[in-house]
Amino acid sequence: MAPDNVHSHDYRPPDDLGPAFRWAVGQNAAYVLVEGSAGWITGSLAPLADAAHNLTDVAGLLIAWGAAVLAKRAVTARHTCGLGRATILAAFFNATATLVGVGAVTWEAAHRLSDPVAVPGLTVTDDYQTQGLSL
Repeated sequence: MAPDNVHSHDYRPPDDLGPAFRWAVGQNAAYVLVEGSAGWITGSLAPLADAAHNLTDVAGLLIAWGAAVLAKRAVTARHTCGLGRATILAAFFNATATLVGVGAVTWEAAHRLSDPVAVPGLTVTDDYQTQGLSL
């Protein structure tokens, strides 16, 4: 007996992902600015680390967007298989950039363990609540 729930269609992403990438980059960039400013003003490492993380997200989105555009290019005499592997290189570069960011935050955190900095906790908490609700 054959199953009666066979689907004859497959999923294909939209032809133009530009609007989705633009929206995601804009939202993340705004969050980086607000959170980075809050961390810089208060001297707290937590918002700065999260802003750095979100900055790598923005860079990753931009790299992925560029790779998606390259991957759609047609086959040429020079690139006989096209540029479909650009997405793999983009993922590798994004992972490498994230690891560099982790190293920088770890380095700063280690220094702060040996030489602690006073942080206005209520200000940091209020900033997080405000930016979380606004974005």
